Amino acid sequence: MARNPGTGTVRSSFPFVSPRASPAAQRITLKDFTKRADVSRSALYNWIDAKRDLPVPGLFKIADVLRIPASELMIRAESCHRSSDA
Repeated sequence: MARNPGTGTVRSSFPFVSPRASPAAQRITLKDFTKRADVSRSALYNWIDAKRDLPVPGLFKIADVLRIPASELMIRAESCHRSSDA
C-alpha cells in the first residue's frame, strides 16, 4: 500500500480504487462507509494498514459499498502492490 514517507500512515484509504469509485468521490463519509459495509472503523483501518488480513467477506462488503466487483478490487490491489515494488 502507498504510505507517506517517514510516517507509515496510509496516503489514501484505498489507493487501488479509481477516484470515481472511492468513498470520497461517492460522498460517503467514513461513518456511512463502515455502517454500509457493516465493519468497525478499527477493522477497516487494520485492513488498510495491513495490520490484519482482509477476510473475503470483508472484501465483498467493501466492493458492494463501492459498487465495483471484488475481483476488480483485487486486480487494482495487485497492480498497486506491483508498482510499489518496482
